[in-house]
Amino acid sequence: MRILQLCTRFPPAPGGVETHVLEISRRMRLAGHEVSVLTSDLYSETPLVRMEKWEREVEGVPVRRFRAYTPGGEAHYLVYPSMKAALMKAPAEVVHAHSYGYFQTNLLPLVRKLRRLPTVLTAHFHPDWSTWGGEKRRGLRKVYDSTLGKAVLNNVDIVIAHTREEIGLMEQVGLDTSGNRVRIVPAGIDFAKYERVPDGAPFRERFGIGQDEMVVLFSGRLAQNKGLAVLAEAAPEVLRSFPRARFVLVGQDMGVREKLEKRLGELGVRDRFLFTGHLDDDALFRSAYGACDVFVLPSEYEAFGLVLLEAMASEKPVVASAVGGMPEVLGAGSRVPGAGTNPGAGGRGQGAGRKGAEGTVTATECGLLVGYEDRKALAEAICRLLGDDGMRRRMGAAGRERARREFNWDSVTGRIIDIYRELSGH
Repeated sequence: MRILQLCTRFPPAPGGVETHVLEISRRMRLAGHEVSVLTSDLYSETPLVRMEKWEREVEGVPVRRFRAYTPGGEAHYLVYPSMKAALMKAPAEVVHAHSYGYFQTNLLPLVRKLRRLPTVLTAHFHPDWSTWGGEKRRGLRKVYDSTLGKAVLNNVDIVIAHTREEIGLMEQVGLDTSGNRVRIVPAGIDFAKYERVPDGAPFRERFGIGQDEMVVLFSGRLAQNKGLAVLAEAAPEVLRSFPRARFVLVGQDMGVREKLEKRLGELGVRDRFLFTGHLDDDALFRSAYGACDVFVLPSEYEAFGLVLLEAMASEKPVVASAVGGMPEVLGAGSRVPGAGTNPGAGGRGQGAGRKGAEGTVTATECGLLVGYEDRKALAEAICRLLGDDGMRRRMGAAGRERARREFNWDSVTGRIIDIYRELSGH
């Protein structure tokens, strides 16, 4: 089949969606399909950083990049007009766009109507309350959801969600789930890279981390919605019980590091935090997981959370916010306190509110869940794992097996190809 993948950014731009599109595209080409990617020229969106130069292929996948524009401020919305013209001419039998609410996604109904091509949307959905920016921006998002967003969701052939929680959130903005239009296909991991549990020694040596230091690792973009301010507030309590604990933050700064470091200084714990920046060396990146004792993801919201799979495949226990798709990834199902709901919304989603009951820690087979912004619960969960070798080993082993069994890019790609065949008649 000839397949077009549309996305906001694409590697070497970092990020979970970026990795997702690369992994499925690469495997589809290996399976004999003709796959190409249309994307923007951005390395990052917030702050907006363009690529000055790029290759026409990434790991064998052809890529065309188009210049992105935005009004900026709270009216920030990316458009890449030249993508539209290319999309209407490019050879294709299936068009698959990623990320609800973006320019490429909004083009799908047009492609479906004018080119009469099968269209697929993987939503990677984030609810309105997780939208960055001020009240005006969130107000614009609500208007979009009730108009164009709803129309897009219901005018594509197949909508793919990663989790049941994600489907529930999209139903709240008007997604019609009748007629077998909505499918659950999780994200995945290249488990071949984790056939052996990563060795943490290279990372510890590279960054001077002592063998007597227990490592609490965060990996991902250093962004406003990742809950790093909450981790900072929890750190003093953790360090009272484990004074040699080291908090390691791996990832590109998206504009929060300066403020975060200032707060860490005020709390008197700056020396116990290590910022590595983005790690281009894949082996060193995996070694960071091998070096850690506990992995944390205290995000405001994650539709899925690919870094959870990386930690699980590395046989590490996880502490995460009980929001979005993270409980399902960790084997808890979606009905846990705090899963995917707006604080103070009174049960608007499936759980009891994103913050949940203060201090509540919920165990899953692979780790511990806490309410978003619950500093007390976050510190308690980290301390519980740091202080219990047996629990760390059990949860780490269960997470590795779950990652191997349930989430791998080969099976994920196969399920998506089956959807394409169903739509195209191949």
